[in-house]
Amino acid sequence: ELSLMYSAPRAATIRADTDCNCYSLDLRSFRWFILSKTASSGLMAKCEFVKKVKLLSALNDQMVNQVASALVEETFREGEYIITQGEEGDKFYIIADGNVKCTSTKEGGAEIDLITCKAGDYFGEMALMLNEPILKSVPLLAMLTDDELIQVANSMRVQCFGPGEVIIEEGQKGERFYIINDGEVAVSKNNGGTEVEITRLSNQEYFGERALIREEPRKATIKAVGEVE
Repeated sequence: ELSLMYSAPRAATIRADTDCNCYSLDLRSFRWFILSKTASSGLMAKCEFVKKVKLLSALNDQMVNQVASALVEETFREGEYIITQGEEGDKFYIIADGNVKCTSTKEGGAEIDLITCKAGDYFGEMALMLNEPILKSVPLLAMLTDDELIQVANSMRVQCFGPGEVIIEEGQKGERFYIINDGEVAVSKNNGGTEVEITRLSNQEYFGERALIREEPRKATIKAVGEVE
């Protein structure tokens, strides 16, 4: 069905494992009877919306369909709190319409504005994917207070890289610091025109901080070995 829904090539091969009988529906009938119903329920609109979310851009059509089917619309009034600092995270939000303001509450009770998110932006993913012990396991962040760790977590975004994809390149200006949540990366340096691998990094290890601290170009190239988050 995904091939018909998205006008895409078949994503897999299906072969009869035993003698079997199947009912089939041609493309025109499928779109007329099936898609007209799903479109009225908003599923197709949700699928198109999910595809535009950067965090979910690596999902295949089947995954997009599953995420879209699981989405539940929630409405919040102006000024209403959606999530509160310090509470346990159990939901991930994507803004369909309107703006939300992300803030941090200091020890004295003062609420400091961090960023404003608009339609298409998302929030709440860090509480689900990265918890405080993980951030504290990074030596560079271990000395930060809980409030400071929360600000770091709120500023972070999840990025996914495919096998062989370059994450940072030697000689480039450093703009980001990375913590590996899942996967493995290869670290290499240019030696007389030949790229030489010097080490590998995996879960909970980090890279990219030196160029930010010293304000210098990247000293190595980092590539994803497999799927990396």
